[in-house]
Amino acid sequence: MYLKIIQSHDQYEIYRYENAPLETKHRISRRGVERGPRRVIQRSFANTRRARKDFIRLVRSNLTGESCPSFLTLTMRDIVSVEVAYSCLKGFFRTFRDIVGPDFKYIAVPEYQKRGAVHFHILLWGCSEEMIKNERSTRTIQNLWALGYVDIVPTDGNPKLAGYLGKYMSKSLLSNNLGFSKAYTCSRNVLRPVSHTSLETLKIPDGFWSGDNVVLTERKYEVPWLGECTYQLLVKRNTHGDKSNSS
Repeated sequence: MYLKIIQSHDQYEIYRYENAPLETKHRISRRGVERGPRRVIQRSFANTRRARKDFIRLVRSNLTGESCPSFLTLTMRDIVSVEVAYSCLKGFFRTFRDIVGPDFKYIAVPEYQKRGAVHFHILLWGCSEEMIKNERSTRTIQNLWALGYVDIVPTDGNPKLAGYLGKYMSKSLLSNNLGFSKAYTCSRNVLRPVSHTSLETLKIPDGFWSGDNVVLTERKYEVPWLGECTYQLLVKRNTHGDKSNSS
């Protein structure tokens, strides 16, 4: 049996495979791979599900309850490519980091509006309550962005934020407008999911396997080469109180 465990803060995904993967890694030739817009569409449909799951794990890993992020929306006034929008966002964060301080980190997802303009949905850590509360009067963030509409609201750090942003990320991946650009961006200091293939190497809190958890999902399915897989999604009870629901 081959065991894989992925931990995203209080959430554990457990995969029990019938067979272990082959040790030899075969390089896949890229000859004959279709190029151009059609290939973009094929890539997006094939990888969206996995990419969305990885993204949700990333977001959830940062919803630790120690500090709740704010939800920031930045809209481009002008209609520009997503590459240009990303460049503007990078410049904004470079300056904004100096204002916020060492606790600053972010996860941002682009979306195209109906009129063709890009706007970003952002989870932002480090903003003071005072800055968020006074933004509509001081327009500190608005003046710093200066490229379109700005809105910022506090959140309670609910894990459902991961699924909420995941929907936008999936939508971006399936959009032809995104092209080969990335479907999200984040700061280097965000926490990452932890993946292990052995119980002995996973630091599990005392009592976790004794029933102090909630099984959210459990199912079985077949995987090529690895055989039957038993999948369980567990979450620690009361880590977030009523907020420990699946995203």
